[in-house]
Amino acid sequence: MSTRTPGAAPLGAWAAHRAARWSVWVVAAIATGAQAATITLTQVADFSGRGRGIAVPTSEGARACIAAYNATPAGAVLPARFVVQDDGFDPARSRALSEQAVRAGTTAFINTVGADTSRAIAEIADAASVPVVGAITGASSVRSRKHASLFFIRSSIAHEGRHAVRHLVTLNLKRIAVLHTDDAYGRDGLEAIRSAMAEAGLQAPLTASYVTSAKDSGDAAQKLAGAEAIVMFGSGPVLADFVTRIKGLRSGAMLIAASAANMRSLVDSVGLQNARGIGYLRSAPPVSQRTTLGRQFGLIWKQYGLRQEPTPFHLEGCLAAQVALRAAQPSGAALTPARLMRTLQTSSIPPFGDFRLDFRNPANEGSSWVSIAVVNQAGVLLD
Repeated sequence: MSTRTPGAAPLGAWAAHRAARWSVWVVAAIATGAQAATITLTQVADFSGRGRGIAVPTSEGARACIAAYNATPAGAVLPARFVVQDDGFDPARSRALSEQAVRAGTTAFINTVGADTSRAIAEIADAASVPVVGAITGASSVRSRKHASLFFIRSSIAHEGRHAVRHLVTLNLKRIAVLHTDDAYGRDGLEAIRSAMAEAGLQAPLTASYVTSAKDSGDAAQKLAGAEAIVMFGSGPVLADFVTRIKGLRSGAMLIAASAANMRSLVDSVGLQNARGIGYLRSAPPVSQRTTLGRQFGLIWKQYGLRQEPTPFHLEGCLAAQVALRAAQPSGAALTPARLMRTLQTSSIPPFGDFRLDFRNPANEGSSWVSIAVVNQAGVLLD
């Protein structure tokens, strides 16, 4: 149920193929009395509003993997620190906090959340030649501008929409509807589904939208109740309200949530009976013991993470930190944000087990990987 895209080497394998390089570099640094530099990774995101369901776990995942890195020989030479700033999903505040971080000497931004806020941070980062690794938005309104600073780990909304429609067509479901937020993200989701349906020779989808500040989904469930399938581009309480209402109407529509949804929160909000069978578009790998990536992250999380089960957002946050740290490793030249950005643009990133990232393309898109998971009877996503 997944489309093939780029994959990667074990998360924790900092030493294996580079151990000799680290030891030589450490000895040289000690011999010359070189002052060890510090990698500063900054996350500017919404930690207090509707984006906290993504911002918080990505920051927790990043923090665990930064701690794991600092415990290695590489971390002893070139230690990393992590700074988080709350932008409240306000692009003006994103811009101000980014300017402040640049002045303070940040090496890279990681895990920005949302289209408008990521774009605001990218405008500052572009001017300062500071990379933004792991921007969590699939919006074409951001990606089409080809900001030099933005490096995407997750696949785009266009990839998600195409995968969703192809999956539904294989199930002979053709009356497809779209619920979406009335913002750049939601409109891009709608356009992705429209384009994919046109490619498949299907009529345009039924649609319903809502503003992100709404308290409920209004009459969206009534508008879309006749669909055979509904792809949902949204998150938070309004999405949960819509699922509860559409289930209350006894609609037989298959529901598929796009990757921005926090599925753990959604399941908790709507209950097991309503959540069972909902599909979820993954645009970044899951935490799974069946993959090398998942197993490696599980070991790191057990030692350096919190006492809770990690989510895909935890893993995605870790990946962004690890990508920046790998690209920042000693090369004989002084570490600067601009050099780190050039490395990301021109060099191959060592793979993360079975997940591979390669940003050497005009859009800095590291992956086009997409899969669909389904909520099972226990409320757990089954891949």
